[in-house]
Amino acid sequence: MNRNQDLILQAELLENRMMLSGNVNAFLDGEVLVIDGDSRSNDVTVVSDGKDIVVSTRSSLNGRRNSTATFSQDAVKSFDVNLNGGNDEITFIAENDSGVGFGSLDPFEVNGVDSNFNILEIDGSDGNDRINLISRNTGDSVGFRFRNVNIQTGNGNDQVRVDVDNNSSNAGIFARDNLNINTSDGNDQVNFDIANSGSGDGVLAEVLTVFTGKNNDRVNIDINSDGSGAGIRTETIDIFTDTGNDNVDLDINNVNQSDGIVVEDVFEDFGSAPVLNDFRIDTFDGNDRINVTTGNSGTGDGIRSDFLVVLGGKDNDNVTVKALNNGSGDGFKINEEILIDTESGNDRLDIAARNNGTGDGFDTKRFVVKSGDGRDNVDVIAGGNGSGDSFKVTEFFTVETGFGDDRLDFNRLSNGNFDVARIDVDGGGDRDRFRSNSSIVPGFQVINFDF
Repeated sequence: MNRNQDLILQAELLENRMMLSGNVNAFLDGEVLVIDGDSRSNDVTVVSDGKDIVVSTRSSLNGRRNSTATFSQDAVKSFDVNLNGGNDEITFIAENDSGVGFGSLDPFEVNGVDSNFNILEIDGSDGNDRINLISRNTGDSVGFRFRNVNIQTGNGNDQVRVDVDNNSSNAGIFARDNLNINTSDGNDQVNFDIANSGSGDGVLAEVLTVFTGKNNDRVNIDINSDGSGAGIRTETIDIFTDTGNDNVDLDINNVNQSDGIVVEDVFEDFGSAPVLNDFRIDTFDGNDRINVTTGNSGTGDGIRSDFLVVLGGKDNDNVTVKALNNGSGDGFKINEEILIDTESGNDRLDIAARNNGTGDGFDTKRFVVKSGDGRDNVDVIAGGNGSGDSFKVTEFFTVETGFGDDRLDFNRLSNGNFDVARIDVDGGGDRDRFRSNSSIVPGFQVINFDF
């Protein structure tokens, strides 16, 4: 062989089997399962079949690679998870057909006195983290059952996913007091994917809070409910995205006897007085997009609450609130008031009810729309061929567009209708345009609009 000849080297690409380099410790401290990561990137999976809880990781677990740790489900009442720094991921999977996957079936109160303080606490710390709660419960089981579920991710571009496929007579995720998700600052995403086909609820909590911090965030709630329970049932819902160009998207489809989202008195606390229940979305300042759409084909309601509040903050916002109702329930059953307020900016608001069922698209006492100062476009459309009302408002429907060259369309399509005691529209006094394709209701009052 001639040493001067060129050698041709070939390299074969091998399958990517990269192991993460961090270490995770998992151990019991009394009735608390502690899971601690390190400053590197950790990937942890926690699985429960209702009997055993198995912890595994793609890095090292308790100092050993390719190992798992198994704990009896009955021995674990709470979880304390701290992943520390790094780009971490942890996934909880409940796959039980009886009993409880994670948490405890012990009573929360005995004779009005707190007796159970079980908590699921997950802290991802700073970094680009992913936290997943997955419930695949059947029979009479509960996937997650805790007094409080607290998820914090710290700063970074984080993702939190709550994935429930509930075919049980109990809840997929049950948080007696609070289900709280806080992703802090960063370009974050929070997803609720709920498919509920049992008589239990997908998510059941006293208070549900999502706070995504500053920067450009997304919150998606996708509910497909075809059982007799609700996709989400709670006493209060708060979705806050802070400043940034944010997207909040709620797509709710319920059939049969199920409800989409129910915000009402769930727990009768000892000695407590009834309160009005509030469903609030606030994206603060920024060029935000908010979509809330219900598609109701059953006897339940798409969204039921005392109040529905949608706040867009300053800058240029796009808000869509739409009822696509084909059932005997209501698209939006709001007992007291619907308030949509986008503050200043060049905003676009689309409010529509296409009602083809016997229920109503919107049913409330008061419907208030405020677009603030700026060049705003507001469309209010009543359509459909159903026997129910597109808009049923027993006290008043008010639209105020503030200063600026605004356009407001108030229209009826097909057999859509406004069963409203009074409608007031106020353009704010600038070069505004109001259009309507027909007489809407007696007592329709138009102020500060050109025709």
